[in-house]
Amino acid sequence: MRARRSGVAGRVALATAAVALALAAGELALRATGRPFTGQYRAPGNRLARFDAELGWSYLPDHSAVQPYGTEKRPVAIHFDAIGSRVPTPGLQRDPAAPSLLLIGGSYAMGHGVPYEESLAGQLERLAGFPYQVVSLGVQGYGTDQALLALERHGARFDTRAVVYLFIPDHLVRNAIADRRLVAPRVRFVGTKPRFALDGDGRPFVSEPPARYEELGGSRLLDLARVLWVRFGPPPGLALTRALLLRMKESAEALGARFVVIRWTGGERITEPPAALFGGLEAHLVDTDVDRPPDWNEWRIPGDGHPDARAYAHVAPRVAARLAALEDPAGMKEDGG
Repeated sequence: MRARRSGVAGRVALATAAVALALAAGELALRATGRPFTGQYRAPGNRLARFDAELGWSYLPDHSAVQPYGTEKRPVAIHFDAIGSRVPTPGLQRDPAAPSLLLIGGSYAMGHGVPYEESLAGQLERLAGFPYQVVSLGVQGYGTDQALLALERHGARFDTRAVVYLFIPDHLVRNAIADRRLVAPRVRFVGTKPRFALDGDGRPFVSEPPARYEELGGSRLLDLARVLWVRFGPPPGLALTRALLLRMKESAEALGARFVVIRWTGGERITEPPAALFGGLEAHLVDTDVDRPPDWNEWRIPGDGHPDARAYAHVAPRVAARLAALEDPAGMKEDGG
């Protein structure tokens, strides 16, 4: 019996050692090849940004650049003010005392690939009689969580009368992770992003602050497992993003501002049921799926996929109408548009 036990123990030890050696060899191979995060491509937005210990990254203050976009390599001038807000001309600083609309979100809110005047911010400002200066706080790559933190950082800096958040379906994935390399292993990012979780009362809080990549350790095998989980595992749930939306609304209203959410879809595979995510926010919602033009999915920068000037020009008056309806609830429509 003792000999049998000794033989079993030996086989277990041998198997354990073999597994350990295989794992060590896999770890070394991943490190030698720089995988799973090769980081060869530096996205345009990352060239404009710096690490931010609260937001993950933010735009370089008082900075200007010209970048090419789309298959046509259209050169687009981009300018930022002292707080990293996109502005139409170099050196322009927004007036803190002017009644303001804060536009928050990711690249769609920032106006990726189009001049300022063609972006949503520029299109809003060009509407006849539009009563607000637009403070463009959209940052390429942001999720709902970072947009919320940008609002809470800058909201009290201005006479904020309205807050507009531009949601795209990919924000569900962004909100669920801290390291964007998990969905884009070949892209060089500035650092990780903050990650929120829900407390016992269902309220969102920062559970993982941003970090510079050189500060991170850990296993490459574990990183590879995370990449595969994000790619092939179940889609992220809605609870966290919904909680972030509700806190965003609370933060806007605490400033005395009206709150509008743009649900921007077009061409991608939609997995989130609008009622499950935006239920209770219908009065605040501009849904681009409602009454969209027949060729809506084609209103994109060629070879890039981001909205072009036609798309922003279509959405801007709908946002203005929604803000007016919130001010006059008797005129509110019920169709989400």
